[in-house]
Amino acid sequence: MKEIKKISLAFVLFGVVMLGGFLTTRVVSKNFSIDKVKLISDMPSIRDAVAQHQKDALYVPYKIRLIIFNKSIYVYQVLRNIANFWNLDNFNKIFLWGNFYPIILGLRTLWLKQRDKFWICISGLSAGSLVIGLNKMTDARGASWFMLPIFVYLFFKGIKKINKKVYACLLAISIFFLL
Repeated sequence: MKEIKKISLAFVLFGVVMLGGFLTTRVVSKNFSIDKVKLISDMPSIRDAVAQHQKDALYVPYKIRLIIFNKSIYVYQVLRNIANFWNLDNFNKIFLWGNFYPIILGLRTLWLKQRDKFWICISGLSAGSLVIGLNKMTDARGASWFMLPIFVYLFFKGIKKINKKVYACLLAISIFFLL
């Protein structure tokens, strides 16, 4: 019974972060209508590139071209948007690099002692990253608002085990790079 509650909590958190991310990035409006223009599926450059590759790849038989050059390119675009968003510069602007240290320690603590909470946090972070990946604008910092409570929770889990001198140095470096 406890496992069902934990799994349902992970799904609820996933849904809340996903819906909240779409609401804050205005992909979903307040009346729950979807603005498809803001999703990556409406990128004409991808559509045109797939069609062009299907025509131009004369070295591959036509039937195989349709299999090789297809809409699975959107998966690549989602992963690219996620990677572009979670680069070190954006992470520093949102959370500061120094805070990455206690967040990682918090994740480690959850992994070693409370795996159910670890997976719940990972599901929330995955939902937020998926929102960022599906959004056409990779700089959709609004999607990170609904991941912020997870990061705060991980921060407080990990802050107990940090080395204060290392943390102070990391904070100073991250603030320096903000200037």
